[in-house]
Amino acid sequence: MIPSSLVFNSELGSVCTGGNQSPELSWTDPPRGTKSFVFVVFDKTAGFTHWGVYNIHLSTTQLAANAGSNGSETTSFGDQIVNDAGLFGYTGPCPPSGLVHHYQFTVYALDVDHIDLHPSPAPFFADAETLYRAMFDHVLGSASITDPFSCPADSTPTATNPTPTGTCS
Repeated sequence: MIPSSLVFNSELGSVCTGGNQSPELSWTDPPRGTKSFVFVVFDKTAGFTHWGVYNIHLSTTQLAANAGSNGSETTSFGDQIVNDAGLFGYTGPCPPSGLVHHYQFTVYALDVDHIDLHPSPAPFFADAETLYRAMFDHVLGSASITDPFSCPADSTPTATNPTPTGTCS
């Protein structure tokens, strides 16, 4: 199960009360010809991207815990896409109450050292679809870990129970 430090936490009415910290990650032995890395956190159950980082330099083999918290497009370790919550950086799991979702943490080894997700002069923020299209035909290999997470069945506020007993932590 995903630890509470990685679970979403928001003042926006969410029942999730985790740390909302991106996980500490490390990888070794990339395929021959690797020039950069991409890392994505994807909710396979909901089809929701929680974090995406690209243009990670070949010499980088780990990301520190909470590396995805800076909320900007550019970081010291790579560039971040806009996740499906519309934010740069990491947003942790917070599935609907009582449902188990499966979160896939994947590192991709690419045969290019840089992906340009802003090819036109029109300003827009790159999302997961833009990233996956740019990666097409450049992935040399990948490694994934999939972890389940669920919120207690009694953790969703309702009109009759505005302060449920369960929390999603």
